Amino acid sequence: MRKNEPKKFGYARVSTGHQDLQMQIQELIKAGVPEDNIYTDKMTGAGKPTDRPQYKAFLQRLEDNPASIAYVYNLDRISRDFSYLKEEYSRITGTFSCQLRVIKLPILEQVYSDNLTGKLINSIIIDLLAWVAETERAFTKMRQEDGIQTKRAGNSSKKKRKIGTPEITTETFKNWTEVYDDWKSYKITATDALKKLTYKTSSGEEKTISRSKFYELIRQIEGSTIEFPPEWKENYYKDWKAGKIRSTIDDNGKRVIAYVDVKDGIKTIKEVIPIPQGKFYQLIKQYRKSV
Repeated sequence: MRKNEPKKFGYARVSTGHQDLQMQIQELIKAGVPEDNIYTDKMTGAGKPTDRPQYKAFLQRLEDNPASIAYVYNLDRISRDFSYLKEEYSRITGTFSCQLRVIKLPILEQVYSDNLTGKLINSIIIDLLAWVAETERAFTKMRQEDGIQTKRAGNSSKKKRKIGTPEITTETFKNWTEVYDDWKSYKITATDALKKLTYKTSSGEEKTISRSKFYELIRQIEGSTIEFPPEWKENYYKDWKAGKIRSTIDDNGKRVIAYVDVKDGIKTIKEVIPIPQGKFYQLIKQYRKSV
């Protein structure tokens, strides 16, 4: 980064833990955002943005670095709610005096300037697109509700589930205990577990269990409380909240959770935490509820 060039920060979000953030992260990196300045959440966009821990950390960096540039892939990554989106736009561009760049909307960058006219045009565009995003969300909800009512009335055109398809339980799999124990002790990943858990449909077709069903069965046998493994330390939550712990890529190209030190733009992994990424964020969420 040049001496007088403004700092760049990025924010990426997906709604569920099963969705992938990599596309957004790569687009942010292409836009010139250093990987260490990218903050990510796997949470719904329907609620208050500041309820998301990494979005809150993202705002803190903007507040600490006025006149920097904030990047998002699309506006709905900040919020799907019109009023919240307007509030966050005002906070970023007004309170923090930062620019907001949206990768999917290059027009915002073209009209952005320090003069009053440019800011006015930018604000109008944001208001219009925020309204469109919320309207689309409302229409989606309405269509979903129409579909539910149609199905209840027995008029759905969708094919019903075939009679004879087995109900999936832990008893469906002869190797469930073995696979579950290996997953629980981190010997295999959830992806590996899915490949090992197969069953036959009524037509004799062999299928693997879905990820959502796998975690549903785990919740059934474990309950809603997540047990903290021996590797978990209480200071992990505090250090993660302070930005010392990040999801990053090691020298072998593998994504890990680790203590990361950044000095003069050079990132150094100080200590890798021996907990899988998905499990780590589950523990963070559970720990936050307990404190």
